[in-house]
Amino acid sequence: MFVNDKTLFNFIAPDVSRDQIRDLPNLFKGYLACVLSEENIPEPEKTKIIAEYEKVGYSNTNSKSVLGSMNDLAFHYKYHIQAEGGVHSSSLPSIIKKLNRMPMGALGYKFPIEALKALYAIATKQKKTGKNMNMSDDDFEKLRRELVFEQVSKAMKENPGNWASKLEELGFQWVDDEYDEDENEENLAKPENANQELLVAYFEGSAKLPDQVFDAYWAERDSPTPNYPLIRKYFRTGNDNLKRLLMFGLERKPTDIGLLNDLGFFHEFRNILGELIHLYLKACKEEKDMKAFEELALNFYYDTEPGGFDALYELQQQNAPDTEKAKIVQRMIQERRSQPESIQI
Repeated sequence: MFVNDKTLFNFIAPDVSRDQIRDLPNLFKGYLACVLSEENIPEPEKTKIIAEYEKVGYSNTNSKSVLGSMNDLAFHYKYHIQAEGGVHSSSLPSIIKKLNRMPMGALGYKFPIEALKALYAIATKQKKTGKNMNMSDDDFEKLRRELVFEQVSKAMKENPGNWASKLEELGFQWVDDEYDEDENEENLAKPENANQELLVAYFEGSAKLPDQVFDAYWAERDSPTPNYPLIRKYFRTGNDNLKRLLMFGLERKPTDIGLLNDLGFFHEFRNILGELIHLYLKACKEEKDMKAFEELALNFYYDTEPGGFDALYELQQQNAPDTEKAKIVQRMIQERRSQPESIQI
């Protein structure tokens, strides 16, 4: 599975042979070209995107948000592929297309395909105006990935004291991934409309919390052109007023998965595990729609698992065994247990 860290645009390459893994960069670019064509991306833009991956390296990612999104996508791919009869199903292109039109919490519940097109449009505008030329090449920077390869597993198991050299023999290139471009974008971000100005005023402490501030936040989340870096920097700093705003929203919409996901993102930068658990449990208890409940339970698990909390076990204890919710949770637990152990590169 391949997932872009900025847009979460994704696709899978099924039934890959050992020879194909040895030539992974070309495998990736070949599938990427096909998927972009399926999305009707114009040829000049497609060429531009693929050219960004002329050199492919491998490194560890420090983004829990990306890893959580990848786990979520892997879960949905498994579900849809099994439902369609397996990896050789003719429906695979439509499954990829569908999952690029699935709202993702890390994108403010926008679609990956929308994020990809928006990112490219921004890069095009910068190139035409001559502004921020140093950033345009970064818009489609190297794909950070965590993949489980048979060769990698074998190299690490058979060469525990020299596995790094063995990976280099397979063509792996080590890349320093410490620089955080998100922070640079956040430092440069400015309000672009009245809603954003109101939110910044509130986050900075010069505005109270009337309904209109929450309405402004809600409107920005649903905007076709959200200013992610502007709002994201207040998540990164664990802003008290942002937390207060999210809590206010969850009082009004206790089962809203978008707000809970935002609170989970906030938790990545400021530990509020107890409050996050309490609000997820409340949402799971109140949610009546079983499909929505399953999505809540899945996000609950991914948002709290890094803190050592087993949300699925807790939900199993909270619901009587013969209830529909308990059956859903039990199935999710079984699916988690059946997933292969991953190797971080």
